[in-house]
Amino acid sequence: MLERMRRIAVGAGRGGLVALHENCAGWGGASAENALDLLASVDSPGLRLLHDTGNGAAYGYDGFELLRRTVGHVDHVHLKDAVGRGEDTRYVLPGAGDARLAESLRLLTARGWRGVWSLEPHLATRPHQGLAADGGTDSGFVAAGRALTALIEREVLPHSPGWRLVPGGLVRDAPVPRATDGRFTDEWVADGRHADGREPDGRKLDGREPDGRKPDGREPDERVAGVSTAREGAVPDAR
Repeated sequence: MLERMRRIAVGAGRGGLVALHENCAGWGGASAENALDLLASVDSPGLRLLHDTGNGAAYGYDGFELLRRTVGHVDHVHLKDAVGRGEDTRYVLPGAGDARLAESLRLLTARGWRGVWSLEPHLATRPHQGLAADGGTDSGFVAAGRALTALIEREVLPHSPGWRLVPGGLVRDAPVPRATDGRFTDEWVADGRHADGREPDGRKLDGREPDGRKPDGREPDERVAGVSTAREGAVPDAR
């Protein structure tokens, strides 16, 4: 299995892509220890993690604790909520379950996370289980999007200074603290890189300019979590 994952990671890297492993069924998704062991064994930048906030209920572990221990390796998040455990798991609107969804979102904003999330409510559509929506306008995604927006406004933003909702995600407007020499100080993205794209040892990534701006001139503090384009809205603008 590890050799297959190595080949997948290498192939993804050659194509300029990153393969993501989800905390779902199987050894690598059963615990934080296993996920971290998988990444260390494959040892490739072509393999990162996808965290699903609701899978812990179905597979019998605390999803928030798994995210807390692996967040530095997470590039994508599936957002859903659930009650129950194992075969008794039932998926519910965001904020109505026990998956510690708000805590997970607060953890991401506290880390200055800049990955992508997608809404996966599992309310009416679960293709892998043969469950299809009835085609109704409010068949799951719309209601879940509205509930997620309300949850973020109620339980995430009050604890996340500088962040605000935009169509498709969250944006951080707060300025990034700088040292007296102009370097960034305590703003690190979730994978351990400095906010100006440098690795902890000073190497630069992401094509950022020496002053921290991106090539398009945007300031480094224009931080986005989620998706800010229409192709995959994580938090529909339901207001």
